[in-house]
Amino acid sequence: MLKYTVIILRLLLGLLFIISGISKFIDLGTFYDTINMFNIVSAKISYFIAIFVPSVEFVCGIFIILGVFIQFSSIVLSFFVAVFIYSISINLFKVRLF
Repeated sequence: MLKYTVIILRLLLGLLFIISGISKFIDLGTFYDTINMFNIVSAKISYFIAIFVPSVEFVCGIFIILGVFIQFSSIVLSFFVAVFIYSISINLFKVRLF
């Protein structure tokens, strides 16, 4: 039973990041603008992030579903989530309205 639960959770988590990566790629301009709106990094770095993050989310999502590089993918995606939480927290602390 535990084996099937882990497989289902892995599929759901992998799909979450695959869909997240695809949705950011579909509207790359909006994702770039959102990163710029946080005003934490320069525009050049924002452009790199706007391309890099969706690619890595997509690939790591596939890795999690396939069951390869799970630990690496988990660390990378956990880092992404932590950075996004940190970025949102900074902007909330500065009382910025999106």
